[in-house]
Amino acid sequence: MKNRQAFAWIVAVLWAFSTVPAASDSGNFTFGFPGNRKILGGQRLADKELDETRVPGAVVVFTAEEIERSGAATLQELLGRHPGVNGYDDIGNGHQATVDLRGFNASPAPSVAVFVDGVRVNEPNFRQINFHLIPLRSVERVEIHPGPNTLFGQNALAGIIHVTTKRGGADKASAEVGAASGSNGRRDNWADIHGSLRGLDYRAAVSQEHDSGFRRNSGADIRRVLVRLGYRHEEATDTAFSYSAVNDRLQQPGALKGSELAADREQNISEVRNESRMSFVSVEHRQAFDNGLSLALNGHIRERYEDTPMNRGRSSISRSLADMRSQGAVAQISHEGEIAGRRNLLSAGGETTLAEAKSETTGAFGAWPFANRNRTRDQAVGYYAQNAVDLLPETLILTAGLRYDQNEVLFEDKLDASKSGEQGFNRTSPRVGLNYNPSEELQGYVSYSEAFRTPTISEISIQGPFSRSVLRPVRAQNYEAGFTARFLDTVELRASGFATDVRDEIYPVFDPVLGYGRNINIDRTRRLGTEWKLSGGGELLDGWLSHAYTRATFETAMTLDKAPWPATQKVAAGASIPMVPEHRGAAGLNFRPIEGLTLTADEACAGPRRIFGDESNTEGELPGYCLTNAGASFETSGWRLFFNAYNVLNTRYATRAILATDPATSRKESFLVPAAGFNFRGGVSYRFSTGGEIGRLALR
Repeated sequence: MKNRQAFAWIVAVLWAFSTVPAASDSGNFTFGFPGNRKILGGQRLADKELDETRVPGAVVVFTAEEIERSGAATLQELLGRHPGVNGYDDIGNGHQATVDLRGFNASPAPSVAVFVDGVRVNEPNFRQINFHLIPLRSVERVEIHPGPNTLFGQNALAGIIHVTTKRGGADKASAEVGAASGSNGRRDNWADIHGSLRGLDYRAAVSQEHDSGFRRNSGADIRRVLVRLGYRHEEATDTAFSYSAVNDRLQQPGALKGSELAADREQNISEVRNESRMSFVSVEHRQAFDNGLSLALNGHIRERYEDTPMNRGRSSISRSLADMRSQGAVAQISHEGEIAGRRNLLSAGGETTLAEAKSETTGAFGAWPFANRNRTRDQAVGYYAQNAVDLLPETLILTAGLRYDQNEVLFEDKLDASKSGEQGFNRTSPRVGLNYNPSEELQGYVSYSEAFRTPTISEISIQGPFSRSVLRPVRAQNYEAGFTARFLDTVELRASGFATDVRDEIYPVFDPVLGYGRNINIDRTRRLGTEWKLSGGGELLDGWLSHAYTRATFETAMTLDKAPWPATQKVAAGASIPMVPEHRGAAGLNFRPIEGLTLTADEACAGPRRIFGDESNTEGELPGYCLTNAGASFETSGWRLFFNAYNVLNTRYATRAILATDPATSRKESFLVPAAGFNFRGGVSYRFSTGGEIGRLALR
């Protein structure tokens, strides 16, 4: 009841926005919109500025100011503010939550591609994303481009997340130091220095996070270093070098049976300890030439070493090591000019990546020992082109694109050569879209796009002999339409609708407790949905209300395994895909009663979901939930004090559930991963910059 009342109150406030007249500049309210945004992820490499009215698709943008104001502690938490994001934490420590988009549920591999400064950071084995390796404080901008994205190649079935980190750029040397603490032993410390000198800009940032976790054996220690160096010469030349390193120690508590959860939701039956070290170097360059030509380049080397010295489950114990390395480059040439007096932007390029990994695992299931040792290589090459031309100047824009991808994967089993093998995949994907912008108050688009992903090496190798795997690439076709409407000088509405048809989706059929697993291709699945966001406000008060409806279904009737194995289940066409809530909603307010003080409140709700392992939809659902957050920050003379409270109503809920066999009874059981209850975090930071004289400090 309290959650419904909160929603009703927020709706009423948003409606009140439309009745408040626009005030003069001297008043507390100054309504209006900053104009259409410049979109960085509209091209494979950010080069020519693209106004959002020239991008035929929905785009969600979080700026550095919005990130700070949100109070989000992790990048996943920030992304979860958008209802179209489908997220859950199957690890249980809060730092390794999974994120996907538009009804894709990361099973077994994510269907979203994540890019940091133009570099794909999906891991090579399952293409999962370790978001905790990306320091949120160093993020300048996050863009979500939901839906199959042709230009960005494989793994962009659900869309892309485009992260841009901060550079120097200020005329003066500036710095920030800060510390925060909170519940569950949370401690954060950070320092950042940045500025520019004779065309060179620089930024160096260090941070440390410690978290004991709300469950036993669920803590985290994360230490990060980021260095960014850049050089700009007028508008023609822009070069940036980045180096980041992360060391982490993470505990992973896992799932509990329903009876265990009811008795003590903070307990941990299994015990997993994981340590990793990452080094990441990237270089970006943009060069503008005469006659509208420009060249953009990007290269990277990324190394990550992962050690899991303890992985103790209910019926198994193991240790694993992995040494991963990836490198790649992208080159893109663009030309902006006119054709018959109409604006035209053409970009074309190619990219290549090589990911290699060595891994080994030893352990035992009960009294049966096992060992794995292998080497993998994943090499991909892609070529793409996209053209956007004004059919009617600034009013009707046609965008057409095409991408060809070729991928070769090698698996070498060091213990059993008969399981080794090599496979190749290739795919051509088109894209076409139309933007119609009759006025500044109304803009719309329609689009069609395709995307695909190849089976990951881990998905193929679990099948048995690698060279005889029958897994096929996943293909997606997306039909979409959307619009932006601005009215009453105070309110903006963004809405979109989509239908995504997927062929050969790779789906796990497994009993993880007993250790039995395999992957299959499902002939047809579908995602249908709508997303909208209503927002408005001014200097004193602003707010938003948003909702996503997603219907994710199997479109092929089939028989699948079900716990306890070897039981089976009949799945009918139209059955819901597990772990995808049909309804997600969010609302929030920002209130600034006096200069420097900002008060925030937001609420996010997710509807019930089907449980993994219950594809026939015959078991009970995982209940939905609503989370209410609140925060306050005060800034003055370079100081910033903040306090954020999360799940203030202490809602008890599970973020993920799976139907599996209980090894103690050999009966089916629902295993659930509980989420944190009420928790909080508060801190202080100090920002300053040097003035014109050496040693002189000027507060900002």
